[in-house]
Amino acid sequence: MPERYTLSLLLLAFAGVLTAQQVPQYSLAQMNRFAYNPAYAGLDNSLSITGVYRKQWVDIPGSPATYNVTAHLPLYLTGGGFGIQLESETLGVNEVTYLGGAYTQHLELSRRAILSIGVGAGYYQRSIDGSRLRAQGGVYGTETQIIHNDPILPTTLVNGGVPTFRAGVYLQTENLEVGLSSIHLAEQTVDFNDFSFQLGRHYLLTATYGLDLTRRVRLEPSVLLKSTGDVHQAEVSVLAHYNENVFGGLGYRGYNAQSQDALVFLLGFKLGQQLNLGYAYDLSMGAFQTVSSGSHEIVVNYNFGRPIGQGRPPKVIYNPRNL
Repeated sequence: MPERYTLSLLLLAFAGVLTAQQVPQYSLAQMNRFAYNPAYAGLDNSLSITGVYRKQWVDIPGSPATYNVTAHLPLYLTGGGFGIQLESETLGVNEVTYLGGAYTQHLELSRRAILSIGVGAGYYQRSIDGSRLRAQGGVYGTETQIIHNDPILPTTLVNGGVPTFRAGVYLQTENLEVGLSSIHLAEQTVDFNDFSFQLGRHYLLTATYGLDLTRRVRLEPSVLLKSTGDVHQAEVSVLAHYNENVFGGLGYRGYNAQSQDALVFLLGFKLGQQLNLGYAYDLSMGAFQTVSSGSHEIVVNYNFGRPIGQGRPPKVIYNPRNL
């Protein structure tokens, strides 16, 4: 969607309270599960640090660019985990930043099954650059002459922020992993004096099943469902891991003709005992196919690989993810 259309939609939204999908899109969510679910903190069995860069809908001015950095680790003394997350996304004249932390409690159901329950809290900030808005009937002579002729629209950079909360549960077994989480639980409203932006509660369900085809090849189909209650989106993917060093796969985002978004190509490598690299290319479908050459996403994960701190030893559980 060209930036002028993005801005037009933004102008219409300013008439009242804006609500929409507000969770950034990630095609390689399998490599950064903590970003969507606070209950995943500590389930990588050591300090795990992940960085993500995603550029969505290349060739479209003002299209989303997302940065995400997470770090989490198990807390053996309490039998739980802790994690922090920094997320930033720009879209047109908007910039959103989230900084938060999460704590989890791990319940050992058996030697090969852990149920994790987690809660998270953070601060959500949205910035809108009013000087880049253009309204019908406005006067824009120079960089300093910005007259929208609209009492609602800002002419400068405006900021607003609120605390926000999330919660989740995550089941990890030898072959099956299932997670359910909710983001923006309290649905707070970000006020900008003359207009406001409401955070909508989002629900996310993830499921992954690991199947060993041979001693060297493991197949992992997965599903990600996202919903606001009114708007829904589905993603399915299949990854093939080879020799614990490389993976490749395909994914599809959409569940009907109106929601189809992309065909996703996935690739990843283990660069060492502790460092993993993943890349995703989204081939745009639907209306975006004619205006965008696709989306790119790069993920880097570092796992310390051994217990940190003193206390009781970590729970022993088979972890199906090699990358």
